Amino acid sequence: WGKKRKFKKQMQLSNQHGLASHYQRKGTWRSNAELWFEERFLALDTGWSLEGATPIHLNDQNVLVPDFTFMKNGVRLHMEIIGFWRKDYLEQRLKQCPENVFFAVSRKLISDKKKLTAKQQEKLILFAEIIPAKDVLNRLEAHL
Repeated sequence: WGKKRKFKKQMQLSNQHGLASHYQRKGTWRSNAELWFEERFLALDTGWSLEGATPIHLNDQNVLVPDFTFMKNGVRLHMEIIGFWRKDYLEQRLKQCPENVFFAVSRKLISDKKKLTAKQQEKLILFAEIIPAKDVLNRLEAHL
């Protein structure tokens, strides 16, 4: 510090110093689709529990952090919500993901009008604005 920089100082901070931001904590942003689905799914009283996001390692450079992880009787399934999408992106995701992952896909936010094959559509639940909780439950129950 100073004009001649004679003195060198070092400052170290850690979480143990008790500093707190003056900004209000806002938490993690969640879309309306996520909030509405969770509300409706929990109201069904299905016996499936919703767990926190569990990262799934897909390959050398790709990881998927699904929006919802469901657990019942030792069976764990994951649902990823995809809003804006193109066919090639969705095809790539379908190839990379294991069998216990399925997708809720927005009909309204498609940017590529090419059709998906029937086999590809088996892992999809289409929605407009609200993800149908009963369709998700049917998909989960089919894996038991």
